[in-house]
Amino acid sequence: EEVARVAGLLSEAEVSAKAAAAEAAEQIETLGRHLEAREKDIQESRLSGDLSSQQLSGLRSQIENAEAQGKKAAAEAHAEREAKIAAEREVELLTSKVDQLGKDSAAAAASASADAARRDEDVAALRAEVAAAASHAETLERKLSAGNAAAEDLRTELATAQSEAEAAASAAAAEAGDLRRSLLEEKGKVEKLEQQLEDYRAQVAGLGEARTVMEGQAAASAQTSQAEVQRLEEARRVMEEEAESRGMSIEQYKKQLEEEKEKRVKETEDAKVAQEKAEEEFKKKARGYTDQLKKVAAGQLRNQKGKEGSLGFTFKKNKTSHLFSVSSIKPGGFADTSGLILSKDVIHTIDGEGVESLSLIAFGDKLKGPEGQEVVFGVQRGDSKDVTLVTCRFSIPAPTTSTLPEGLVTGAAGKDDDAVSMHSTGSRKRSKAGLGFTYKFKKDTGRWSVSTIKPGGWAELNGKIQSGDFIVSVAGHKVDDLDLERITKRVQGEEGTSVKIVFEKADGSETMTFEAVRSKTA
Repeated sequence: EEVARVAGLLSEAEVSAKAAAAEAAEQIETLGRHLEAREKDIQESRLSGDLSSQQLSGLRSQIENAEAQGKKAAAEAHAEREAKIAAEREVELLTSKVDQLGKDSAAAAASASADAARRDEDVAALRAEVAAAASHAETLERKLSAGNAAAEDLRTELATAQSEAEAAASAAAAEAGDLRRSLLEEKGKVEKLEQQLEDYRAQVAGLGEARTVMEGQAAASAQTSQAEVQRLEEARRVMEEEAESRGMSIEQYKKQLEEEKEKRVKETEDAKVAQEKAEEEFKKKARGYTDQLKKVAAGQLRNQKGKEGSLGFTFKKNKTSHLFSVSSIKPGGFADTSGLILSKDVIHTIDGEGVESLSLIAFGDKLKGPEGQEVVFGVQRGDSKDVTLVTCRFSIPAPTTSTLPEGLVTGAAGKDDDAVSMHSTGSRKRSKAGLGFTYKFKKDTGRWSVSTIKPGGWAELNGKIQSGDFIVSVAGHKVDDLDLERITKRVQGEEGTSVKIVFEKADGSETMTFEAVRSKTA
């Protein structure tokens, strides 16, 4: 547009210049002709002598005017030529710019063409992707249709399964009702057997006392017999002296001595026979008691809700320390497979409760529970004086291994009690309640710390007690110098009672004081 505008102006200027030049040339030519005519007239006048000086001056003025107009026209023509030259130069410059613009336009067109080609390629690629996506969408639609059909089939199967499950649940509920009634009947039988068991225990206790009396009598009789023999020996010496002093023969003295000795020996043998007879009668009754215990234990195991397990080791009680030690490990049980309980281990606590006051049967009752349930023992091993807390799990025991505890009936059972002990509601001691956490003594710090948090206990409900926290004091007593038994006595107590206990965070950042309420946990 700019080039066209300048070209238009240039054309107009050129036309104007040409017109002005033509007009100036025409004027110059006219003036020239007029001047030539005047000069011719002057020459003629001069020749004729007719021109006056005034006319000559007028003619000269006209000539000068004509020359001035000629010069002016020449100047205008020159200016027009200069304007034309400037316009031509401007046209050349504009032409150069137009050429450059043409080149730039060509380059831009080439670039635009290349961009358009690339865009065409991108469009083609996008079209290919769209086609692939459309194909994939069709595939997904087909799969969705197939999935919907499969889902419909599954819904049908689910409805069928639900119907079957409801029918099975109804049947199970009916069966459970029958089992409850059977369980109540068996429970009544078990209670009767437990009462019989208590009667047998009372009889065994009476037999034990009778045996103790008989053993005392036999021992007294033996001591009396031995003292009698010594007395006879002394009497023999005295009688020999007396016989010698009195003139009696030695043979007569020996005969008399043998007769006395035989008499004492016979009395001793009679006492031994009586003792053996009493022991045999005692063993017979004890065997009957053992059989009855087995029947009670088997009946209870059959009627327990869920499966009850043991720990797979036998034990005995030390009469001096009143602690229990592991006698042997049963193959395949928890102790055997885990290696956590070893033969000759001494058990100090069960779930933080001391065992010294437990009887053999009560201790055995502590060693059974639902399969998979955990129990924590305080164990002393070998020559070490430290008590280590060991976490064990009840597992299903062999049902034929229940026997009487060692020492319950001397000379009757002759085996240690297994972890599956005979259950008796009358003989089980009322267990104490705790605070819902276990604890251990850390040698590196010389302090008692929380080991594990029990589900459902006070510590878990409190939410601030964590494993590793230190125990500072219980009931106002610092615990760092207490042994396991004494700290356990302070932590445990009757269910529902409270105790003031102070903890320190493991990193020492905080000391916490609580009024903790004791409760029983699983």
